[in-house]
Amino acid sequence: MTPAAISIETLSKKFGAVTALDAVSLDIRPGELFFLLGPSGCGKTTLLRILAGLEKADSGRLLFDGRDIATLPPHERGAPMVFQNYALWPHLSVAENIAFGLVERKVARAEIATRVEDALKRVDMAGLGARSPGQLSGGQQQRVVLARALVLNPRLVLLDEPLSNLDAKLRHEMRDEIESLHARTDITFVYVTHDQVEALSLADRMAVMRGGRILGLGAPADLYHRPPNAFCAGFLGEANLFEAAIESGGAGATAAIRTPLGAWTATASVPVSGKARVMVRPEHLRPLGLPGSLPADPGDNVIEARVLRARMVGATIAVHLDAGGTPLRATLLNRLGTLPAALEGRTLRWAAAAAETILLAPDAP
Repeated sequence: MTPAAISIETLSKKFGAVTALDAVSLDIRPGELFFLLGPSGCGKTTLLRILAGLEKADSGRLLFDGRDIATLPPHERGAPMVFQNYALWPHLSVAENIAFGLVERKVARAEIATRVEDALKRVDMAGLGARSPGQLSGGQQQRVVLARALVLNPRLVLLDEPLSNLDAKLRHEMRDEIESLHARTDITFVYVTHDQVEALSLADRMAVMRGGRILGLGAPADLYHRPPNAFCAGFLGEANLFEAAIESGGAGATAAIRTPLGAWTATASVPVSGKARVMVRPEHLRPLGLPGSLPADPGDNVIEARVLRARMVGATIAVHLDAGGTPLRATLLNRLGTLPAALEGRTLRWAAAAAETILLAPDAP
């Protein structure tokens, strides 16, 4: 079945005095693994529920392949929803849970058995149909929920924070499972999360939302390295953000800027002039003079900063800096022999490449 192309046109929704969606427009391509990302209350789940037919928009249009489906009931949209809570019936077997939607649609018993078996295979659960949900791990229960959606042969699957109930290790494993599952199908996935790691690691494209609006739209790498505004910069991972005045350039290219840290060179994320904001990711701020560190390049922005704190965070070391009153954060690889405690209290020179020093518009949210 051909995956759905989704067009959302100036969709708005209010709950009393609260605006959940504010004239949202968005196109989702057929077969995409598309993420709606944002903090709680940003409107992402409301948008997903409108796609599923569980909520009705106040205004705007919603089209699947050019067809307005606003009046279609949920079961006619071909867009099953995978919820945060698994919603598995404990008195039914795994196979019966998966078959529930087919039974409701009065599909022939023989076809149900075939489709359930196929759905179990697609989520690597073959042979476990006779078990009860209580006999499964959290990850296995999540696979059953996915199978219950896939058994309907959908063109679109809607996922509402499906991994939020899993521990960190299982979330990592299920991210891989969902990515593999999507790659084996031609189904369009729309995935809601507040977890930046999920979105950045899985999405083909994503929309970053706040206050019922879309503030950023694009591929994960583009939004992370060239965010359109300060909100996207700060929400998609960690970011050092501070004010700057543009002295020359800046129209979507390299600019000479004046910052609290001195005269720098930066790359404009969007055309800006006059005042701007600067973003440097912590991993793009590197120390000079430590064993194994590279020397500064001619185009680098170089500062001195005192290490206030350094803490090991698994494969990395999180470093908190003070650069003449400006707080900064750096992220170092946790190499053998690099002791976080030995860094604390030291004043070091640090460098950030001009290409990784990003200018953002001053009126960014």
